[in-house]
Amino acid sequence: MAQPIHSDSDFEAFDKKSSVASTILAGTLDTADIRTAHTQERERISNTVVGLNELQLFDSESPLDIDNIVGATFEQSSITGEVQQQPRLTDQPQNQPAVDSLRETTDRSINPRKDEVTTERTRLMHAVEAQITNPQEREKFKHNMEEFEQRAKGKKLSPEEVAKTYSEISRLLELKGDKPLSTNERVKLAALIVDHAAHPTTIDQGNHGTCNVTAIEAALYGKEPAVVAKVLTDVAATGKYTSPDGTSVWLTTQSLRPDAEASKAGQQPDARTYDTQLFNLVAVNLHYAKTQPNLHFEQSPVPLSKVPGDNGERIFDYSTTPPKLVKDAPNLPKSFEGMYNEDVAMVYTTLTGREQKDIVLGHIDYGADTNKGLTAIKDEADLLQRLTQLKQDNQYPIIVKVNTNNNPFWTDSGSGAAGGSGGGHVVTITDFQPGPPPKVAVDNQWGPSADHVSPNKLVSLHDMHLAMLPPDEAAKQLTADGLSSREHGQLNAYAELESIRLQSVDGNVGDPEHTVKIMTDAEQHWEKQKKDGTFNEREYQQAIKKFQEVYKSYSPLAKLEMLGVLTDNKMIMGRAQFNQEVARAGAQMLQEGHPYGTEVLQKLLANLPKDQRVSIEAQIRTYRKQSTPKH
Repeated sequence: MAQPIHSDSDFEAFDKKSSVASTILAGTLDTADIRTAHTQERERISNTVVGLNELQLFDSESPLDIDNIVGATFEQSSITGEVQQQPRLTDQPQNQPAVDSLRETTDRSINPRKDEVTTERTRLMHAVEAQITNPQEREKFKHNMEEFEQRAKGKKLSPEEVAKTYSEISRLLELKGDKPLSTNERVKLAALIVDHAAHPTTIDQGNHGTCNVTAIEAALYGKEPAVVAKVLTDVAATGKYTSPDGTSVWLTTQSLRPDAEASKAGQQPDARTYDTQLFNLVAVNLHYAKTQPNLHFEQSPVPLSKVPGDNGERIFDYSTTPPKLVKDAPNLPKSFEGMYNEDVAMVYTTLTGREQKDIVLGHIDYGADTNKGLTAIKDEADLLQRLTQLKQDNQYPIIVKVNTNNNPFWTDSGSGAAGGSGGGHVVTITDFQPGPPPKVAVDNQWGPSADHVSPNKLVSLHDMHLAMLPPDEAAKQLTADGLSSREHGQLNAYAELESIRLQSVDGNVGDPEHTVKIMTDAEQHWEKQKKDGTFNEREYQQAIKKFQEVYKSYSPLAKLEMLGVLTDNKMIMGRAQFNQEVARAGAQMLQEGHPYGTEVLQKLLANLPKDQRVSIEAQIRTYRKQSTPKH
């Protein structure tokens, strides 16, 4: 990603013989029958339900009480002890259509919001039974409904939010015809919506630079899933979406089809799914509608393997007739380049229809300002205060701008190998653990291996603050961390080495001699720890790995200088590996014809035993031959 962060269908009649909930709402059972019916219904709905997965790591609430939901229309009189029937949704004149419970105005004194969930749940169950014929898929859908309600209870989502989400999914499944989406596409979309409403941290951007709008989707699924469900249902119904403020966007026929990646989603864990594809298209086009109305974002379903680098994204300029495809070097279709913080907040606000604060957190050193949903973080103490307040206000998930040159995102990217890595990025903080030490749960849209939501992968508050900084500022903080450790008689080799690596992001190559000095000091420190029983194998392995990263970040000349210092300090790594590293760096130096580099190489070789020198010289000739262009 670039540096910017980037008509409703009527209710169908309930089948009173097949739905216990409908029978209760109709008031035809006595008290004993109700309790028996509740037990049967709970067993029918829950027979495939298993325990929550690790994505609900901070949920400590008990599982959803189906009895309370199904039996919400009765109460026992404190005076007579008799069960008194309350006004019900089905208490209407004959031949009248049922009323959507979200618009119901009847006074229901017994927890009307739970009545809404009951009604919408029953409606959705009816639609599922009618539209999903595969028994395994149907049971998985019901299982995800149960997990969504469990998550809603644990995360304190309102019953109204659950009911609205179910209402939109029911509306999607009740749609008729084959345009703009086919029945199979609508069923697939509905299943994905309920799955992601139950498990928001499984949403990923795939092979697309759309971390920005995917983070918006994940945040909304986390606390306002009905917003996403409405977007997708409107698109499935008409191919268009109109936001609460009247901004309207449309999708092309091709864009509405699952692209190559969405068609294969499920076969690879980090693929972008069909619902995320459609949401991405709507959200990006809302961004363009507000900022560059001539542009339109589209998705081609072409296989990604047809053209190298082509992920199927298309941007068209509609200021001309016919619309003109916007291209990029080397004359490939231009991909979406991302958004700034204020654009992310603007799209989020456009979707929800209301202004709110703390949509996006960003560090003030990155130019973040506090307006229109943006919150600027000044320092680590400020971040702690903000995260604590958000926890108290039940505002998670929130979107946070980070730099992927910083850890943990640098490591998560495979040292810069992931798509969209090496610059600005947004993730979502899904929860905060006050500690001590304070930690955050971070959902990264790069895939499950890059998520930090399980208890053993949470990110410390200190590291989260570092990740929000520009690389040069993060390097300064890490240098200070290293000095502080030394002042207290300790050694934080990881922090000192990470500081050197981050400095190289801006082309500031560290002093190889200083880098080796850190390692010699570290070895002495580790030997002392082994003697007094305080040696930490994990910290040792982290430092070794970081040293290797620093070495790889160096230029060929710096690598040769470091290898020379290692030789002088008798810290040669494995002989074969050392020879190979000298040969590779030496071959590149000779290829470039760098005089000083050649001198450094000759000095290094002169200090080695003859047999080793001969071996390295042979490898250098091989590497140079392999890199010579053929004519």
